[in-house]
Amino acid sequence: MKKISKKEVVEVLIGKFEKSVLSKKGSNRQLQIALSILEYDATYFDTSNYYQRFEEYNYLFAQLDNKQWIRLEVEDQFVTKIFLNLEKVEEIYHYLGKEEPNKKRKELISTCLQYQEQYKSIKLYCQFFVEQLTTKYSIKKYVPTESVEELKELFDTLIALYNQDEEISVRRFSQKNFADTKKFSSMENRIVQLIQQVDDSVPLFESKELLEYFNITKNPSFIYLKGNMTFSIGESVITLREDDGAIGLSPEMVSKIRIKELLSNQVITIENLTSFHDFIPNNQLVMYLGGFHNRIRREFLQLIYQKFPAKRYLHFGDIDVGGFEIFFHLKEQTGIPFQTLAMDKETLLKYQSYGKKMSTNDHRRLKILCQKHPLEVFETMLEQNIKLEQEIVFFE
Repeated sequence: MKKISKKEVVEVLIGKFEKSVLSKKGSNRQLQIALSILEYDATYFDTSNYYQRFEEYNYLFAQLDNKQWIRLEVEDQFVTKIFLNLEKVEEIYHYLGKEEPNKKRKELISTCLQYQEQYKSIKLYCQFFVEQLTTKYSIKKYVPTESVEELKELFDTLIALYNQDEEISVRRFSQKNFADTKKFSSMENRIVQLIQQVDDSVPLFESKELLEYFNITKNPSFIYLKGNMTFSIGESVITLREDDGAIGLSPEMVSKIRIKELLSNQVITIENLTSFHDFIPNNQLVMYLGGFHNRIRREFLQLIYQKFPAKRYLHFGDIDVGGFEIFFHLKEQTGIPFQTLAMDKETLLKYQSYGKKMSTNDHRRLKILCQKHPLEVFETMLEQNIKLEQEIVFFE
């Protein structure tokens, strides 16, 4: 026969709580933790044979009710169900001498709030994790051990990313922040996925492009140019002409450049390296952008624009979501009135037979982009379900 014990009854309720959705993941529904007395101990209802047990149980239920640990459901003189008071769970755990599962979650939320108050650059991420933890959803996708230490490490990495103003290699970034050249690479995938999920201001990049957006590169990012321009680097004067081919400038050189003359009427940025090499300048200064531009390229373009604002500034890239995200990002970040080159409806239809079908994700991203920038070419891309790589396009 079951022993009548206050501790055993609350242990059963807590056991149900720990197995519930409420404890593990949270829920928007008003879930309740209930114990059927008939299922727990049917002798309670057999007052003919076990009246004393009926009295003892009622006394026990009254005790728990007075502590506000439970709520009673009564029919006639019998308690048919008892419901756990979720607001008293912490108090019950203390009574049982057990550690509350929510304790770690509360520590994680506290850590999020501390970082949110201290570091405005990662406010969105702190809010994201607070929401996940408050609704009791797992954060293992981004914090595998769900420990405070690992969460702090993640936040510190994000702070370093958002504050990385100078171009730096992946290994140097890792060494600088972790004293380990390979540590960041082990976190890279979940960092990229987290940024893509949380920060809408960052375009939807692939891993390599996203890191470059934060000035973190696999290798030094050279600026490749061809066209008609004269500039100096320290004491050296360099005259570049269209038939000279391309020249590469290291990041260290850019801060020392002084532009003396620009004979070209147009300044063109090109997204992909193959198209840059194929492009033959005709009264044009051409620069390889390498996908999304970084600080070095931005400063170089702004240097040109400040001295020659009357030139025409054009961008040539893929006719796909990424290509246009690169274009709008370039235009917004540099403050230069760039226009597109061969990224229109006519070009798309001309090379339609070389196009590729758009993915479901392409459609989703393009519709979002179309709301901000309702271009005619976007309508054609959606209607024809097509995108085009710029390498296909040739200039006469």
